[in-house]
Amino acid sequence: MTKCTKLMAEADAEVAKHKDVARELKAAKAEIQSNEEEMWRVDRETQHFKRQEATSRERIHRLDEQGAIKMEAAQTAVAAAMDDRNAVQSHNAATQAKIAELDHQVCTYNPSVATRLGPLPPASSTAPGVYRVAHVLAVDAGL
Repeated sequence: MTKCTKLMAEADAEVAKHKDVARELKAAKAEIQSNEEEMWRVDRETQHFKRQEATSRERIHRLDEQGAIKMEAAQTAVAAAMDDRNAVQSHNAATQAKIAELDHQVCTYNPSVATRLGPLPPASSTAPGVYRVAHVLAVDAGL
């Protein structure tokens, strides 16, 4: 009978051991499932961030290209404006010289205008007062 009791005790111990192992196995499977779900979530997030990165890189590249195109267009526009400015300045200088020359000629051929104006600047001058003859003639005409 002691042998039976001993065997029963061993059987109970084995059953308890089996239950402990089954509980540990169940907990391990639950942890594995949880870890796999976490791994899948992290993998989805990683893929999402990689797609965002690719989209951002494409956008940055596109903006860089657009910026370069706009910079080139702006440089071209500035160069054209500078060329126009230089042409206008050249034209103005030529016109000023022509007016000064005509002023000088009028004063040379019409001494009454010359005495009313006083001494003339040199014909090549573009100083203020270049339009002196035109002003005197306009006053004489009553304009």
